[in-house]
Amino acid sequence: MSGVAEGGAVPLLLLASGLAGALGFAAAARFLLRGGALYSAAFRRQVVGGLREAFVYLDPRLLLALTAAAALALGALAAWAAGPAAGLAAAVAALVAPRLVVARLRARRARRIVRQLPDALTALAGSLRGGSNVLRGLEQIAARHPAPLSQEIALVLAEYRLGRPLEEALEAMARRLGRREIDLMNAAIGIARAVGGNLADTLDALAETLRETARLEGKIDALTAMGRMQGWLVAGLPFAIAAWFHLTRPEDVAVLYTTRIGLAVLVVLALMYVAGALMLRRIVRIDV
Repeated sequence: MSGVAEGGAVPLLLLASGLAGALGFAAAARFLLRGGALYSAAFRRQVVGGLREAFVYLDPRLLLALTAAAALALGALAAWAAGPAAGLAAAVAALVAPRLVVARLRARRARRIVRQLPDALTALAGSLRGGSNVLRGLEQIAARHPAPLSQEIALVLAEYRLGRPLEEALEAMARRLGRREIDLMNAAIGIARAVGGNLADTLDALAETLRETARLEGKIDALTAMGRMQGWLVAGLPFAIAAWFHLTRPEDVAVLYTTRIGLAVLVVLALMYVAGALMLRRIVRIDV
């Protein structure tokens, strides 16, 4: 009788384990689908939207597919070379990388616009002295100045022609670029349109201030170039050393990502690495 009972319990255990596995798989699949939907929405909003604001138009589905393929490939390669923890880190880095790249592209574009701004303000001031109004001066900037400043001014004018107030269109441009120099220009134009005054002289003074600021920033960049290069070398040195030890003594390095103590050490090292990178960035980055 006991043998029969045990024989009947085995299928029940197998059925229960199979049911639990199926439920776990369904929960994991639902979690992955939900996470994929959230990532896709954030990707379209941040990456694709950021590219469109920079006047770069690419297929969102193609970008998302390339990002997912890169994450899978890099994750699998890192997992094969250094273990599951490295594979997960590489996959997460590949998923986050597009947002960082787009943010850097937008920052570089905003810096180019700021460098073009003094000449544009001088031209706008000359147009005002010649009898034109602000709108006519902005049209001349959009037609005669190079991109990317002409693109932003043309977008402002297009929004104005569609019925948006000029001040709101300029504020939208300032939000897209995120630079205080654009805020200063908008403030000068808004105050002059609201209460009057010699806007041409104000724009000339602002242009001269921006030129002097750009000159000082260029000098500071030249003086801190060596420090930035040293920072990059110091930042890459731990990874180079880790790769060397992984190739020469893999059994010793494996302790770091196969034991709890090793993982704790990696977490502490990562926190110290980020703190040091932020401190070094703070030292060599001077705001004028």
